[in-house]
Amino acid sequence: MSNWKSFFKAAQKKPSTQINRSKLEVNLQELIAFRYQSSGLDFSSAFSNIKKAHSSLSGGYRSPFKGRGLDFDEVRPYQPGDDIRNIDWNVTARSNRVHTKIFKEERERPVFLLVDFRDSMLFATRGHLKSVQAARFAALSAWIAADDHNRIGGVIFSEQEQYELRPQGGHKGVLKFFNQLSKIHQERLNPDRNSQNNKIFEPMFLFKRLKKVIKPGSLIIFISDFSFLDEENLHQMHYLAKHNDFIATFIYDVMEMELPPPGSYAITADNDPEHKIIQLDTRDMGYRNEYRHHFIQRDKFLLNTFNQIGAHFLRLASNEDPVQVMTQFLGHGIKKARVAKNRF
Repeated sequence: MSNWKSFFKAAQKKPSTQINRSKLEVNLQELIAFRYQSSGLDFSSAFSNIKKAHSSLSGGYRSPFKGRGLDFDEVRPYQPGDDIRNIDWNVTARSNRVHTKIFKEERERPVFLLVDFRDSMLFATRGHLKSVQAARFAALSAWIAADDHNRIGGVIFSEQEQYELRPQGGHKGVLKFFNQLSKIHQERLNPDRNSQNNKIFEPMFLFKRLKKVIKPGSLIIFISDFSFLDEENLHQMHYLAKHNDFIATFIYDVMEMELPPPGSYAITADNDPEHKIIQLDTRDMGYRNEYRHHFIQRDKFLLNTFNQIGAHFLRLASNEDPVQVMTQFLGHGIKKARVAKNRF
């Protein structure tokens, strides 16, 4: 059986006047409007069961996250009362005198939004395109983080390009990221005929850049269908989760989980450059069960993978309300969210 994530795409047709364009495009005004739906949502409350850092910060967290929310400042001789965990053993060995590291408060926590605009995300049969849904969830996350006085950065990636935004504080950083989400998504829907549309996505290149861009102790919110994730690049994801707090948001469409009602459907295979129309017969119950089983196994793989590397996992269908899903995720607390049961 062909893999569901690359088996089919809806046959390409010119959108009719009855199609709601907001479902297909990243609308800047809608992203901004999530500002009014983020009130009362707080990432720090969901992580409150994790051991808190010893230092009180001036930002939105008394860091219950990994890292201390502190920047290294200097090394000085040890004084009574200093935390022994901050002893600099290298300097101590060289000087034969105990030295300790001093940290200064990091006033704002970096929050990185990683948004997937690859080809597999430009698909939906219900609700919004998966790529649009990813942008909507990113917008909601950005406003929540900004309300806690954090710096917003991000990476938008596809087969064609990779845009990086260094963390910026205030609404300026949020709006700059939104502008890029809208601009890049529009380019993905209307590619330049002269551009190279046959590029292959290289996960290792992405992770290599993320290691350089993302500072340890950050909060990472990775929004994708994770169709590229396999055992080969899993250790790269593990590295990010080890040094940062990590929320993985799995975007999927209903048809990727369940075939349409029994019948015959005209489709095109996305690996066919000629986009020939073929007929898909969904009346075979054995095939239907196998198709559904494949999605369930993929979901289990993602859930187990992110749990094993210490990341937090939630699901968002293309026709679900991001605010509802986020509220449930934060309201239940991270402990329950991390061990979410298979619901399929």
